[in-house]
Amino acid sequence: MDREARIDAGRVIVSIDLRAGRVASATVRSERPRGLATLFVGRAPDAVPDLARRLFALCGLSQ
Repeated sequence: MDREARIDAGRVIVSIDLRAGRVASATVRSERPRGLATLFVGRAPDAVPDLARRLFALCGLSQ
């Protein structure tokens, strides 16, 4: 079975509100990719950890 998957890497958005030259507030919003679980469907269980590490290469252990 041929598969093609396009994954948007997502982004982290940091917003800082400055007032009188000082940080009044800051927010961080993460827009992580969704729907990656479908890439694991139909795969052998022992193949999933390696695929997960490659998909989440920056932090494969936390996934």
